[in-house]
Parts: sequence; C-alpha cells; structure tokens
Amino acid sequence: MNIVILLIGFPVLLFSTIGYGKLICQFIFSRSYSSTNIGELGLLGIIFISFLSTLLHFFLPINQIINFIIYLIGIFLFLFRLEKNFLSKKKILLFIILLIISFFMIAYHKPNEDWGYYHLP
Repeated sequence: MNIVILLIGFPVLLFSTIGYGKLICQFIFSRSYSSTNIGELGLLGIIFISFLSTLLHFFLPINQIINFIIYLIGIFLFLFRLEKNFLSKKKILLFIILLIISFFMIAYHKPNEDWGYYHLP
C-alpha cells in the first residue's frame, strides 16, 4: 500500500511544485516560463510552498487537509498554464526513467536503526 501512495504522491508533488514555480516565474519575475528550465521552476515552487506553509502555520495547524488543498491548487496551476511545447516526448521519457530509478532507490533503501545516533543533524 505504501508503494502505491509513493507512486501516486511523487508525481502529484512534482507537478504541484512546478505549477507554483510557473506562478512565481510569471508574476514575480515577469517573464515567460517557456524559456525557464524545469529545475528552476521546481526550485521556485519549493521555495514558494515552504513560504506558504510557514505563513499558513501561523494561523492554522498544518494537517493533511491543508496539504491536500495546497497541492491541489498547485496541480491546477500546472494544468491550466500548460503550454504545448513545455512537455516534449523527450522530457516525458526522462521523467518516467527518473521516476522508475527513484522508485527502486526508495523501495530498496534499508537504513540502520541506529543511523540517527551516529549521524546527528
């Protein structure tokens, strides 16, 4: 069951982050996101989501419902601002390959129970 949640949650998180990155790129930097790299959009989206969750945490407790609403808005931003040439076949193939590789890395990762004691933050 956790694997299914991971396979559904990872693309949702990725597309939502890119959706917020497109919003920031268009409104704050006043430039088209078609010339912007997907990695830059993702980084801008992560910064905006962390700022938004910190701001919301002052007024509301962050729970699964709030997270769902935040990511749902991000997915809508991604889908409604989608350009025809934004996702080419080459980018989709690269995304699928990276998704499969990261799936195997997460599924077969077995950390030691005392790892946190030796590698404290």
